[in-house]
Amino acid sequence: AQLSWEQTLLGFFGGALGVVMAYISRDSLVAYADRFTVRAAEVTVDWTVLGVTLGAAVILAVGLAWLPGLPLGTSGGMPIASGRTTDSRFRRSVQRGLVVSQLALSFTLLAGAGLLVRSLVELLQVDPGFGTENVYVYKAPVGPNGNPLPFFPQPEWEVALADLEGFPGVRAVASATWAPLSGVNPGAIQVLPEGWAEPMDGAPMSAGNNVSPEYFDLLGIPLLAGRAFTASDLREGADVIVLNQSMAQTYFGDRDPIGQRIALTPEYRHVFREATYEVVGIVPDSKEYGIDEEGGHTFYRPALQTAYGPTILIRYEGDPSALSNHVREVVNRMDPDRALEEVQTLGALVSRDMAPSRLNALLFGTFAFLALVIAGVGVFGTLAFSVSQRFREFGIRLALGAGQQTVMRNVLGEVGALVAVALLVGGFASLALAQFLVAFLYEIQPADPVSLFGAGAVLGLVAMVAAAIPALRATRVPPSEALRSE
Repeated sequence: AQLSWEQTLLGFFGGALGVVMAYISRDSLVAYADRFTVRAAEVTVDWTVLGVTLGAAVILAVGLAWLPGLPLGTSGGMPIASGRTTDSRFRRSVQRGLVVSQLALSFTLLAGAGLLVRSLVELLQVDPGFGTENVYVYKAPVGPNGNPLPFFPQPEWEVALADLEGFPGVRAVASATWAPLSGVNPGAIQVLPEGWAEPMDGAPMSAGNNVSPEYFDLLGIPLLAGRAFTASDLREGADVIVLNQSMAQTYFGDRDPIGQRIALTPEYRHVFREATYEVVGIVPDSKEYGIDEEGGHTFYRPALQTAYGPTILIRYEGDPSALSNHVREVVNRMDPDRALEEVQTLGALVSRDMAPSRLNALLFGTFAFLALVIAGVGVFGTLAFSVSQRFREFGIRLALGAGQQTVMRNVLGEVGALVAVALLVGGFASLALAQFLVAFLYEIQPADPVSLFGAGAVLGLVAMVAAAIPALRATRVPPSEALRSE
């Protein structure tokens, strides 16, 4: 009864501590998740779920406390000494089984955390294909129904952009329909190159961006062929278009795309003007739709021929608040009833795009660390119990001339066996878990040897450190005390 009350109190206070931690960390988690989901504010502390979890923690603590003591290993007709030996063996088996389970779980979580961390490292090393340093993104007003208002009279936009270019510290200004990584997704816009009777079946998704002539220079996007837009690309002139490399390769293959003509399929001409566009330039692919997205198709149209988009990009060195105030004034002069909808840096957009990967790695790493601590405590407790049970044995061995190194190897060998079994079980579990993580990985294979070997090395090191104190205790058993104990 006393053991039950002790374990009930321990389980209750442990669960209560977890509830407090969940309540305290809720705001931090919401603030972090808000970077990549609009529903982060809906995350709340569900007291029903926490109550069930607290009850489960108490029940599990009591059950695990009594499990090793259940008389499953003895028989009613068995002699006392034999029953005591069998019961002791059963307890050790149960304890070792629990420790192996803890170690296997730790290995599985460590391997998963390793995969996500390595994937995040790969993402951090990706070149987005455009410059982000000191680039500020301002989104212009939207209409009453949420529709963008890019169709300000061009003279007003030209005056506004010229005003922004003259602000102290501004190095370049450009306008666009959308900025890289601003949440635009490619759509089913089919392209019909000149000479094709029908558009390509299953054509890749693509998106169009109306940009001012300074757009490519401001973002540091080089030209692979042809030219960029100029001030002479006016509505009255020839309709021109710039393609990214993947789009040009898909529709023109090995042919030189410069000078070729393409049209949008009839279903979409009402959006982009019914016209045939001459390809005047090719630019490299960039990570406009996501740092982990490959091969997206993008075509660019000159804003002077179409319309200025609602996004303003400014490369600026100076006080951001002063620039933002000036941009608000300029936009207000174009439309007094509107205000800027969004103000952020291009670097912040890159960081927001990678926020889910950071959160996954952080959560998995946290759980792996906690599991590793629990496993280390389990190894320490099991070995401490094992050494206490073999107190007389170690004393006799030392009395007969066995060296301390021999005794220590014997104890550490027990840990090695537990770790070996845990690695075998955890290895299969890790490979199964990795299949569920495939969608979250970037340039990392599910069976990544670095992650698996790294997790095994960390687990083995922690287990050996946890075993050090019981192992040292075993080498210091006084033979006289060990013999007197019996």
